[in-house]
Amino acid sequence: MTILNSQQSSQHGAQADHFEGTFAALPAGADHAWLAGLLQAAMDAVVISDSKMCMVLFNIEVQRLFGYRSGQLFGRSLALLLAAGSHDRLQQAASGAARFRAEGVRADASRFDMELSLSSVTCGDQDFLVASMRECRPSTVDGQRRARSFHHAHELEKRRFSHELYNELGQCLSVLKLDLDWLEQTLHTGKSAGAGAQRIASMQSVLDNAITRTRAIASALRPPLLDDLGLLAAVRWVTRVFEKRTGIFCKVDCDSETIAGGDAVDSVIYRVVQECLVNVERHAHASRVKVALRTDGGRLDLLVQDNGAGMPAGAERRPGCFGLAAMQERIYTLGGNMDISSTAKQGSAIHVSLPIEPPGTLL
Repeated sequence: MTILNSQQSSQHGAQADHFEGTFAALPAGADHAWLAGLLQAAMDAVVISDSKMCMVLFNIEVQRLFGYRSGQLFGRSLALLLAAGSHDRLQQAASGAARFRAEGVRADASRFDMELSLSSVTCGDQDFLVASMRECRPSTVDGQRRARSFHHAHELEKRRFSHELYNELGQCLSVLKLDLDWLEQTLHTGKSAGAGAQRIASMQSVLDNAITRTRAIASALRPPLLDDLGLLAAVRWVTRVFEKRTGIFCKVDCDSETIAGGDAVDSVIYRVVQECLVNVERHAHASRVKVALRTDGGRLDLLVQDNGAGMPAGAERRPGCFGLAAMQERIYTLGGNMDISSTAKQGSAIHVSLPIEPPGTLL
């Protein structure tokens, strides 16, 4: 939505006529050419509204940011560009200068976070509101929050593995060491062979437990099934274990028996399934879960849906909910996206879409 004036080339004549009408909304003494140049040079999306908050001027960045075509905004309320939750803040700040975080709404109804700066100006005997808007990038506070959540999730994961290694494997190995010391003394002193046989049996039991725990820890880090049999087999395995442990019916639906997205993508998809099932077990109170995998146009799509209690709005942003935040960060890093939908008492659905890696791509 470029600001034009009557001096520009004839190929833009229709738009020029439109914006001449737009400029006419301002007092006759206003320097329209100077104002048009100023708005055009602005890197932010800039909208000028009259005293009733009806938009009378806007630069090309407004079109780029919000996705409206020329003529769709003139005379409309500035509130059109804001989510309902930001309307009250806009009304409160409209009488003076202000800067705050707001939620914008694009022409396609998608929402995004933005920084909104407001200032009041007087031109002739009329008051106008100047709104400057900029989309929040990953380097902003929201990105920093996600990075902190991702870091916390990694620290919790490392802490859990450290606990298992120290308290479980460490204790098993300590018990084996004590038993070996006792067995050595028994052999030298010639004590009862029966007592030695019992101690050896105990050592074998401890060793079996250590082997089992070692395999469990290794599988939690990266299940061998992913490398040996592929993504689908790994997903089916983790859902069977989940179903057996919880009694919650879990169905796996896939459009191919050889589905694969590449090492990094397969690992992320597996982790997402794992995390979703953990959340279902802890919070959903569900009786059924569906896991669907699809390949579509060079992308790998995952849907995990349950029939439980539903997920509160903004659950992925709640303090302490590092699992969902870590999932989102992994997905975004690989160029994918994750959508969460939920209805109270009707369940939740998490949809993930990731681009499939070309063959031979390195991690």
